Amino acid sequence: INILADDGNIAFGNNLSVATTATGGQVNASGTTAAGNGTGGQINFLVGSGSLSVAGGLVADVSGFGGSTQFATSRNGGDGIGGAIGLSLLGTGSIDIGNNILFRANGQGTSAVGVGNVGGSASGGIIAINLVNGAFNGLGQATLLASAIGGAGAGVGTGGLISVSAQTGSTLDIAGAATLDATGTGGTGLGTTGNGGSGIGGDIQVFAQGGTMNFGGNVSLSAFGRGESGADNSDVVAQGGVLDLQADGGAISIAGNLDMFAQGLGQAAGTGQDGANAIGGSSIASAINGGTLDVLGTAVVSATASGGNSNGGIIGRAGD
Repeated sequence: INILADDGNIAFGNNLSVATTATGGQVNASGTTAAGNGTGGQINFLVGSGSLSVAGGLVADVSGFGGSTQFATSRNGGDGIGGAIGLSLLGTGSIDIGNNILFRANGQGTSAVGVGNVGGSASGGIIAINLVNGAFNGLGQATLLASAIGGAGAGVGTGGLISVSAQTGSTLDIAGAATLDATGTGGTGLGTTGNGGSGIGGDIQVFAQGGTMNFGGNVSLSAFGRGESGADNSDVVAQGGVLDLQADGGAISIAGNLDMFAQGLGQAAGTGQDGANAIGGSSIASAINGGTLDVLGTAVVSATASGGNSNGGIIGRAGD
């Protein structure tokens, strides 16, 4: 789906919702060995010297979901892969959104059925907002999601990529809170013997590269890696993602609090088994080349790791 206002004007008098979501095919008892995979599509907003205005809220969804296994007796889950959302302001034009903004590029795998089968993996997609010139005005909250949840049965969840940049001559104004999430969560173990799945956080980049960014509320950047619980989590990894908030010759102003979390969180294992290992990610907030980063509220920047506990027994070992 492409919405283009190169040198013209496009106006929507109410809410605007666009979606290219995808769900894999269902598998049943007589089907193939796994449910189908679902990969989200692509949505592009491009404005040059023209204008795009939405009087209400703006929703764009390119999430991908694995196919259903609810009628199967012994099958692997399907993979869910998020698609891509691009918003580019390339000229001297403007983008005005009158209410909340919600961009979703999530991935969700489906559960395995039966002992020894594997849950679908999940990958978050890509959300890229690039302001080369002009002005972007959002009068509500902004929520950008590129997270992933693996299917039950040790499905791996890997967060996606969220990139927001404002180059010299451009301005980004968000009146309310801004939430950016690229968390990766593994699937839980099946029954009493199945292992949990690894969770890998994604990447979030917010760069004022000579441009100006103003946020009227709290700003939250999250790229947790969550390794989920299972019978034996010795091979499960929970790894935080990469967060980078940078004023590179530009200006970032946050009227509320700033929270940045790139933590690795391992979960506990079954009785007598090893907990999940955890690795912290990277959280960086910086101002370089004459840039300014102002946070009027409280700032919390974290990239810690917490391994999963063993669950009793003489051979259990907590995660690193």
